[in-house]
Amino acid sequence: MDVVSFPDQTRLPSGYGGWGLSSPSHNFALEFYMADGSGTTDAGTTYDATNPNANREMRYYAYLNFQGAQFRGRAVNYALAGTPSETIPDSPDSSNGVVEEIGINQQYSSKTGYSIRKFQDESLIALTDVSPQGSYILYRLAEVFLNYAEAQAELRNDDSARTFVNKISRRALQPDIIASGEELKEAIKRERRIELAFEGHNFFDESRWMNEAHLGFPIKGLTWTKATDDTLSFT
Repeated sequence: MDVVSFPDQTRLPSGYGGWGLSSPSHNFALEFYMADGSGTTDAGTTYDATNPNANREMRYYAYLNFQGAQFRGRAVNYALAGTPSETIPDSPDSSNGVVEEIGINQQYSSKTGYSIRKFQDESLIALTDVSPQGSYILYRLAEVFLNYAEAQAELRNDDSARTFVNKISRRALQPDIIASGEELKEAIKRERRIELAFEGHNFFDESRWMNEAHLGFPIKGLTWTKATDDTLSFT
């Protein structure tokens, strides 16, 4: 029973009765741009490190479950109580969260403060059902455009490369990519990382790009804590 057999149950946060087997990293969350097209590390970015989920591009909200995301009728909550008690228990999606009829579901909690939302069918009642709306993606048009854009950039046909990568960028309501040369190649790589996320491409992409920095690195996550007045903080 793996992610192919029961994609919703295996990827759901633990408080929903899911297994939380896939925990996207904070490193990856930072790859997503802001709604205005600025990168999280750009000079003048609108990214607020104290409020990391605000004003992000639309794919961020479609692909990730994060602290506070509205999902299946409630907000996702990974927070541990600073001083747990009967009145201030650990949150349901945390490593100490209590799930009805299961108890503490510690084994299956997110390890990073993120879960995969992409591919989820929120209309499913029984998590062991297979969504009639679901599909197993082998190849889709976005990959065709990105493959062609990358090939054109390598051939230094920058105008053509921009035309096809911007088909992806515009669909995500992002500003047109206007870069050239090596900066354009990097922009195309970034679009592949985001657009094709969790579809089985990235490890092989980073390998063929020989990008060692993206193949071995410390995995980062967010650990959320709630105070007695329910205010949240994270490390």
